[in-house]
Amino acid sequence: MEQAGFGLIQLMAGVALIAIAAQLAVPGFGQLIESQRRTEVANQLTSALRSARTEAIMRNTPVLVHAIDDDWSLGWRIVLEQNGAGGESNALLREHASNGKIPITGNFRGKSYVRFNGLGSALTSNGTLLVCGTKQPISHYQILVAASGRVRVESDKAKQQPCR
Repeated sequence: MEQAGFGLIQLMAGVALIAIAAQLAVPGFGQLIESQRRTEVANQLTSALRSARTEAIMRNTPVLVHAIDDDWSLGWRIVLEQNGAGGESNALLREHASNGKIPITGNFRGKSYVRFNGLGSALTSNGTLLVCGTKQPISHYQILVAASGRVRVESDKAKQQPCR
């Protein structure tokens, strides 16, 4: 008599192997997702800083990029600083809200803002924004802002004091 399928023991062994493989793959998949989020946040913040510098040059007016509630992890706003007759007023250009899952810290003078003048120079001096890991005090991406206003990203994995 020929059998045309799998036996119960064969099915149970197959399910057990799939369960073991899934348990081994899940932590790696979580790390992959976090890595993709860090990359995306670093690229978005770099793009926002470059955009702010471009706006400052085009309008010949200072532009400020500041962290929402003094925490870069929550997002940032790009604000055009205008001097009106009644004092100083600011116009919101763009805002990027984030869920705060990826820690970002800065070592600028103000730590929570970057200001570009009308010539595109950074008025907050040289500084770095660190995109940190959630489970380890390691900075995976460093966004460097030079005094000249140039913004660049380095993707060196390095232990940084502000990430602790």
